[in-house]
Amino acid sequence: MQEIITWLRSIELLASKLYLEAACSLDGDQKYSSFLARLSEEESWHYHIIGSAAQYLQENNIRPKPAIQVDAALKREVEIPFHELSGLLANKKLTKKDLVECIVKAEFSEFNCVFLYVVKTLGEISNAFQHVAATIEIHEKRIREFLEETPEGRAIIQDDFNLPHIWDKKILVVEDESTIREVLAESLKRLGAVTAAADGREGLALLEKNFFNAIVSDIKMPKMDGIEFYRKAVAANPDISRHFLFVSGDITPEDGAFMQANHLLCLEKPFSLKRLSGLVSEIMEKAL
Repeated sequence: MQEIITWLRSIELLASKLYLEAACSLDGDQKYSSFLARLSEEESWHYHIIGSAAQYLQENNIRPKPAIQVDAALKREVEIPFHELSGLLANKKLTKKDLVECIVKAEFSEFNCVFLYVVKTLGEISNAFQHVAATIEIHEKRIREFLEETPEGRAIIQDDFNLPHIWDKKILVVEDESTIREVLAESLKRLGAVTAAADGREGLALLEKNFFNAIVSDIKMPKMDGIEFYRKAVAANPDISRHFLFVSGDITPEDGAFMQANHLLCLEKPFSLKRLSGLVSEIMEKAL
């Protein structure tokens, strides 16, 4: 977790610096300059609050085991738009269109899923950090409103946000830990409409009334665990077996044998969000 936090801080600091430079570069346009300066302040605040969190963990000798993995591929994806923005600023070639494209790629990437996961995990450890998660929604809302109010932003929304995503596809997330459940839902919402359940019993009730293209389920859960949930779901509808993906931080030999015997996919925590999305996409395509 400390490594993830260190990386998060480096990105927040970089974003704050570049947004401020961009604000100065476009100081002839008050709307853009004010918006960028505000983003810079928010990123700077994120940097400091995450730093306080790291210090809190260290001082209290708390070492939470992360459920998600920040691998090299995710880091590259998040960092590329900031490097592009840095190059444009250095060469004095930044246009409003370039700026908006960089912001969209940076701010609506898996970085926000990682940030959300970290701050919600910290909120469970200390209520001093519980309010931070709400700032993410405000931050994203401010960016979306700006995009809707500017010609360059509206063009990006039309070209990028309304790509032919398969919005009619549905995904069910079954996970008892609320923080992980929310992060899974946030990460997968790009692939379709996500419904979440806190245990297998809730998941089974949802399956009785709805069709889901993919089902992402934890194994160890109260009331009804993932294996029992799977068995009852398949007993009611044998075809549903192709729609399952399990995620777990504690895969026993028995669980592993069950997965292998039933040709089931399983990700062990911590896992890559990109790998998760990739497997869910494959399931939705193959299960049709």
